Parts: sequence; C-alpha cells; structure tokens
Amino acid sequence: AVNLASRLESLNKDHGTRILISEATRSQLTTPVPTRLIGDVKVKGKSQAVVVYEVTAGAPRREAGAARPAQHAPDGGRPAGVEGAGT
Repeated sequence: AVNLASRLESLNKDHGTRILISEATRSQLTTPVPTRLIGDVKVKGKSQAVVVYEVTAGAPRREAGAARPAQHAPDGGRPAGVEGAGT
C-alpha cells in the first residue's frame, strides 16, 4: 500500500493534481469527499491498471508541470525548522 501511495504521489505532476487516491481507498472513505475520475493508470510494480481519482475538495488545479507555490512561514520568514546562513 505504501508503494502504491508513492506511485500515485509521483503521478500528481503528470496530471496537474495535488492528491490522487486509488479506487480501493475511495471505497473505504467514511465521509463523502469530492473526487474526479482520472481513469485507469498503469503503475510500476502492479500487473493491472489502478483506477485513480483526484481529491478535488479545496485543491486549486495547477497546469501539469507548473511550479508549486513557495511554502513560507506565516510570519513571512523561512519555513519552520529551516535555518539560514549565519544562524
């Protein structure tokens, strides 16, 4: 399962998505979550294609290959745990 999650995570860049889940994960959700069918996707390590969905709740779409926005700390400084030169 961890290997499949890793494969799905790497597919986000190709599809311009932020969160992808398998049909197996979607069928186990206990709370309704808005999703969009991506389709059958062949992933490394699996003999059969996996049905994949994008989780669409609260996730603005990016164009495939678009850069992710920079992650900054709320105070406008460096992210927590990142030290700069001279600190």
